[in-house]
Amino acid sequence: MVSSVLDGLRVLVVEDDPIIALDVASSLTMAGATVLGPAYTVSKALELIACSPVDAAVLDYRLEAETASPVAHRLVAMEIPFLFHTSSSSNPALAHPGVPIVDKPTRPEQLVAAVNALTRKLREKM
Repeated sequence: MVSSVLDGLRVLVVEDDPIIALDVASSLTMAGATVLGPAYTVSKALELIACSPVDAAVLDYRLEAETASPVAHRLVAMEIPFLFHTSSSSNPALAHPGVPIVDKPTRPEQLVAAVNALTRKLREKM
């Protein structure tokens, strides 16, 4: 599998499908990250951001009847890097240009590599 390339990072996972959420959380944990969540709703994600330090985030764009846009806006305001892990037919790139998108389904090592690339500058400062 993947080595501990994400050691020391606190990664927020926002995903409304419990099976995918646990799979993402497991992949990140096995790579050394501390996972916050998974948060299944925007309100839970915003609560976690407010009360826990976050280094990066993996967001599903479409959450039941809402999108993760409020979470994305908060992360941008806090200068926290994030990516969308989504199979949504809605294009998050239109609302959030420049944010990396990892299409579902994906292999664990692909997601870990994407988070690793996203957080490279942060880890260089650690």
